[in-house]
Amino acid sequence: MVQRLGVPLVCDVATASVLADRGVDDSLLENVVYGGVYEGDGWEAKVVEAHHQSAYVDEGVVGPAMAYVFTIGGERVYHMGDTAIFGDIELYGELYEPTVTLIPVGEADGYYAELHPDEAALVADWLPSEHFVPMHYPPGSEKPIHFAHYCEENGVTQRATIHNLDAGDHLNL
Repeated sequence: MVQRLGVPLVCDVATASVLADRGVDDSLLENVVYGGVYEGDGWEAKVVEAHHQSAYVDEGVVGPAMAYVFTIGGERVYHMGDTAIFGDIELYGELYEPTVTLIPVGEADGYYAELHPDEAALVADWLPSEHFVPMHYPPGSEKPIHFAHYCEENGVTQRATIHNLDAGDHLNL
């Protein structure tokens, strides 16, 4: 997609190295580290930590797991990646005040560590977002529904909307 669309990929050095070896144009690979900010045309991405395995097994390369807080069009979107629960997520909410959070809700095939729906609801309670979009679950899974149920139980849905999107759906804010 990076090459086809000619857009930059903001990623760690290990990922950039593997992709360059696979033929991706170096000029499209933007190396960043935790705390780094990449400024695009009308948007920026702040790099924050995520807790999961990040490896290219065939190449024997391991890189850091990353998440991003994007600022675009007056919205701050926290893309949590494939993270497990950890306390600094609450700090990211305080520091970056995301308005939208893309949140993993659990146990997608092939992933090593992710939030389970009840943990994801706890994280949603920590974050000030007005919108939560469940992600990283197997097609046809009940995980997003369970996440929404737990968010209702802990009061998150009194201040935020849960958007269970199907593949190809768009969220217009």
